[in-house]
Amino acid sequence: MCLLSTTTVTICGYSHRSIYSDLTNRFFGSKTAMKSSGFDKRLLTYHPGGQQCALLFCAYQLKNTFESLQHADEAPINLLHHIISSAMAWLCLHPGGLHFYVAASSVTEVPAMMSSIYINFDDGFLRGSIPGLGEAYPKIKLFFGVASGTSFLLFRIGFWFHVAYHYFLDVRRTLHSQKASVQKLKRWLLMYLVCVIILFYINVDLLITVLRYISRTFIKLKVE
Repeated sequence: MCLLSTTTVTICGYSHRSIYSDLTNRFFGSKTAMKSSGFDKRLLTYHPGGQQCALLFCAYQLKNTFESLQHADEAPINLLHHIISSAMAWLCLHPGGLHFYVAASSVTEVPAMMSSIYINFDDGFLRGSIPGLGEAYPKIKLFFGVASGTSFLLFRIGFWFHVAYHYFLDVRRTLHSQKASVQKLKRWLLMYLVCVIILFYINVDLLITVLRYISRTFIKLKVE
């Protein structure tokens, strides 16, 4: 992961947070946000900020795909994640749409941004660590380790699954809708849906991997 790329995508998602403010309000408990009647506006409204997020996200994941192919020992699930994510972002550019959700998904790259920094201090479990850096700055390593884990649980598990849940609800509403405005989108919904389902299972697998890593880290600290 590249710190510059993850930071750029994250900042883009955060700077355009007004696009998905309804989703954020619902995440924090609002009962009036994300009304079912507005599903077509959420899926079809063009947002320049959402288009920008989709473009940056697509380029970022294509870069990750290329780098994963360069490393023979890269986990296959990481390569699959990059390919599906870039495909999903491209679909948001062509034929376009779902800017509401792609902008919200961009901000969930906060854990990737934190991990890009933490990798430098890691003890070798992750590729890209700098030997001895973690021992020289243990408090900084601990800070970014905690920040990576916390942000992963909050953004990649909590908020991302919240985004996916409401996305599925809007897709279901679209499939059952007879509105003329959503008929063109229906032709592409299956591709959108397949991508999100695959990403859902990948995120579940990533959660299991993170929990294993946390367990390993605590065991190591206990031994030391």
